[in-house]
Amino acid sequence: MVFLKNTRSNAVRSYISDDAGNYRFSGLDPNADYEIHAEKDGATSSTHTVSSFDGKKDIVLNLKIDKKKS
Repeated sequence: MVFLKNTRSNAVRSYISDDAGNYRFSGLDPNADYEIHAEKDGATSSTHTVSSFDGKKDIVLNLKIDKKKS
């Protein structure tokens, strides 16, 4: 599952990635910054920031989750 947080409103959206790990968020506020991370089986990726100053229409981020060590 991928989580996207609007840092202005603190609203969080989530998306279940497909079997290949692909995800997509659309309809985002271009004037807001976002924080994004992924979670699976209790493990979490690092959090990445998407800035409103990044003028790209499509932003691609690979979120890596390290497997839990037993």
